[in-house]
Amino acid sequence: MKILIRSIPLWLVLGGLSALLASASEETLTRLPGVTALLLLPVLAAWLTAGAVAALPARGPRRIAFWLPTVLGWSALIILVQGRTESNDVQRSIILLAVEFMGVISVWLAIKARRLPSWRVVGEAVGALAVLTVLGAVVTWGYEARTRSIAARAEARWAEIGHPMSEFEKTLTSSRENAGSQVLRQVLREQVNSLYYKNGTRAASLEPALDRPDAAESRIKHAVEVVSLKLPPSDDFDISSQSFASTESVNAELDESYRRMLATEPARWASDPQDGYLMSVPNFHGIRQFAQVIAADALRRLAAGDQDGAARALAAGLRLRKGLVENPTLVSLMIAVAVDGLLSSKQVRLPASEDGLSSLPQDVATMRAEFQRRLQMEAWASLRQIHLQISEPDVAIHLSNPLPEWADKFLNAPWFRRQCANAALNEAEYMAIEKSPTTMTLPD
Repeated sequence: MKILIRSIPLWLVLGGLSALLASASEETLTRLPGVTALLLLPVLAAWLTAGAVAALPARGPRRIAFWLPTVLGWSALIILVQGRTESNDVQRSIILLAVEFMGVISVWLAIKARRLPSWRVVGEAVGALAVLTVLGAVVTWGYEARTRSIAARAEARWAEIGHPMSEFEKTLTSSRENAGSQVLRQVLREQVNSLYYKNGTRAASLEPALDRPDAAESRIKHAVEVVSLKLPPSDDFDISSQSFASTESVNAELDESYRRMLATEPARWASDPQDGYLMSVPNFHGIRQFAQVIAADALRRLAAGDQDGAARALAAGLRLRKGLVENPTLVSLMIAVAVDGLLSSKQVRLPASEDGLSSLPQDVATMRAEFQRRLQMEAWASLRQIHLQISEPDVAIHLSNPLPEWADKFLNAPWFRRQCANAALNEAEYMAIEKSPTTMTLPD
């Protein structure tokens, strides 16, 4: 009973200190209450540990029952301390001071009591750590086995609905940039100060840095205001109250950009499906911004009676959309749909094309097929990522938390593989719903 009375406060202090390091913000830890807790609680934990060890019975399972949670608590605390010291200089200084303070006080207490840890105590602590390591390895193995089982179910489900991954993989090919790529790259820089590839991707890192001119930001902000206007349903509308200075000043430049885009093939982004989640993808944010500028410019031209200019602007926007549809990622298809929706409300104010109605059913069928292909692409990338993570753990995606880098990689890699396996299985079920007779008979 005596050992239990001494152990419970120790475990509460270790748990509370670990929770503080795991969840507290930097601001909390650097204020006086946080600093005080960091300085005093470790000393209290060391003192309680020494007292509990002194009260341990000579033998029996109670020693094991004490060492397992105690070593677990101290191990968690040490790992979190290491993680916090890796974060920034301010926290590092405070935590290192707390560790030094605990060390000095612990040595002073040991000298005062004339009691140093015996070899038996050291051996039991190391043994408990070994037991916890083995238990952790068993739990990790079971977790990974469950992940592989889910991934196998996902592959079997895709085959069951008529889309085996082995056959899908054979259809994947890499693509390269074309002449339209260079044109659009330059246009995006000129009109919205945007990179051609998504920032953070390998391809984006090879592009020259942007200079962020204020004119581009002002143009985009104004375009958002214009496309957000509530317009009357008729072809006659008045937007004279709006100032178009930001676009009128570059009217000739915009027109030249449209002509250059229409004079070349739709831009293509270089991509290799084998890169999986590391694939370089279009700069969706920049493309969305440019589409907003096009839509606002088309409205301005329509209000001024310049149907030819508006048609040219919208044709350039649709040329942009076509390149997005050809990109193999699901997000690219989603942005293509968003661009289409942004431009369609302006297109309807132009004279109807001869094949307008007849092309709608074909567009619906094409987009449905493209969506299903992208869905399988996402599932294939998830399953491939699982295999990459098992053979190449350095590919793991790390989450933001107070763990040190090695622990972050060790814990998050299995978690990320599980998310990929679940995603592949869920996407297979979604594909089954998409292909079901009930869904296919719903009106588009």
